[in-house]
Amino acid sequence: MPTGTQLRLARIARGWTLAETARRAGLGLSTLSRLENERVRLAPDVEARLMEVLGWNEAFERLFQDLATQEQRQQGADLEKEKVGQQARQQAPRHAAGDGE
Repeated sequence: MPTGTQLRLARIARGWTLAETARRAGLGLSTLSRLENERVRLAPDVEARLMEVLGWNEAFERLFQDLATQEQRQQGADLEKEKVGQQARQQAPRHAAGDGE
């Protein structure tokens, strides 16, 4: 099941406006906006309509899986950098204020 963000990206990849996509899918503009912003749950029939209208296919699935994997790797790398930085700060000598240095 695609997320609202993924639906938005698929719509943008098609070069469609929110209004155009809503019209093609037979949805209200505000309904599609709320779906894309994940403020309402995507019902199975609406999901099927949107996926059909957007031409959702395996290529989109692979793209989003690849992007999620890259994001997870980056988050892991960021956490490791933060951990190393914390360890360095903990091991750094501390000088008391006014000790002549």
